[in-house]
Amino acid sequence: EGDVEEKLNKSKEEGLDELKKREALNDKLEKESGELKKEKEDETRNKKKSEENINNAIQHIQQLNNWNVENNHSENTWDKQRMINWVQTRT
Repeated sequence: EGDVEEKLNKSKEEGLDELKKREALNDKLEKESGELKKEKEDETRNKKKSEENINNAIQHIQQLNNWNVENNHSENTWDKQRMINWVQTRT
């Protein structure tokens, strides 16, 4: 009878050890999953911001081109440099 009780206790301890290992692994996986989710959100936010910057640059260049046409000016050096500077500061 003592031998059976000893085996049961040992089995119980092994089961608890296994449970602790699984809980630790689960915690680790949840943490990694959260980190990956945050990375994905950051990546999406950065991509969206880059797209906005590109669209703003295109819009600004179009506005400068329209201004040149409306005012019957050719694109002079100052306008080109202004466009280049504007695009560089936003991309």
